[in-house]
Amino acid sequence: MIECKTLTAKDIEKLKKIVPEDHPTELFGFKLSPEYEKVFLYPTNDVCLYEDQFNILKEITPAGDRINIVQNGNYSVYRPGNTVYVLTGPFSFSEYESIWLDSVTMIYPDSMKWILLTDEELYFGWGIFCADKDTAKKIRDIYPAHTDSMTKYTSAHISNPKVIKVMTEFLK
Repeated sequence: MIECKTLTAKDIEKLKKIVPEDHPTELFGFKLSPEYEKVFLYPTNDVCLYEDQFNILKEITPAGDRINIVQNGNYSVYRPGNTVYVLTGPFSFSEYESIWLDSVTMIYPDSMKWILLTDEELYFGWGIFCADKDTAKKIRDIYPAHTDSMTKYTSAHISNPKVIKVMTEFLK
């Protein structure tokens, strides 16, 4: 089932503990709290996930948690009042797919054990999981295709020096 709520200042405060800065257009450059790791997904279906990627969310979301989805509204994900779509379990890909997502998106469970940021490019999109070390390992174990994500992304953008620089920084 899909519910709607609005993003509150309290939600934003909790989210900023993981991703301190609001970067609606340059997601590779954002800073992350040191106890969290990044796991890269590429390609995604624009700002949406493919079903196998959505299934990761189902596996790593703690029992009883809902999945929250917020987009950047007026160039900021961290804007009080932004619409938050809330998926309640059992999580369904068809329900997720029915939500109109058209800009930078942040997905997270109620517990905020992880955050997934997605963005789009000309042909595909990409996502970055921000998770504690144990959850990041679980994501990598569940979704071994993450190892090819960097290679695919870099290969698609090899002629762009900015992408190479950003990817090099991201890998550090």
